[in-house]
Amino acid sequence: MSHVAKRGDASLVNLNTNINMINISSSKKKSPYFAKDQEKFKNCNRLIARGSLGSSSNAYAQTQEEKGSPKFFCQSDIVGVSVEGARRGRICFDIYRVNNACLVNATIICDKPQDRERQYNVGERRLVHFLHKKGYEETSPGVFNMKKCPNCEDKSLCCVGDTADLQCIKCYKKFPNEYLLR
Repeated sequence: MSHVAKRGDASLVNLNTNINMINISSSKKKSPYFAKDQEKFKNCNRLIARGSLGSSSNAYAQTQEEKGSPKFFCQSDIVGVSVEGARRGRICFDIYRVNNACLVNATIICDKPQDRERQYNVGERRLVHFLHKKGYEETSPGVFNMKKCPNCEDKSLCCVGDTADLQCIKCYKKFPNEYLLR
């Protein structure tokens, strides 16, 4: 029997051999931070990467092109996100695809705090801000999951329409956007 890592698993080890894990080793660009990025994505089964020409994010996206860039996700997905830093001509992270992953409460992997707090990593900090607005919290360094419903303790919160409000899809209780700030 295979085991897919569940939300909140500290190890995030995905032992399901039917799921292809992200491998960026064929990337044509290997910056001094390549090993950090390889470590970040090693337990991910999906990758969201978009970047300007010559960026690591662009190179990582190209390593995944033959597999097809996912537009839709499921709750069991562990989604690594590659975001450009403060470089000339930088492109914002793919908000559409990150939002799609958030809508199904997928686990999102980004840089650990010590990496994203470097002055250059403005894109990573913007991604984290976006995840917080979607109701996500950092459950371990660099690992973001949807907050638990304070009413039923289920991780079934989701955004309600175009508002910043959240609603539990299990108990149907609504929470105003102030809950996101806790």
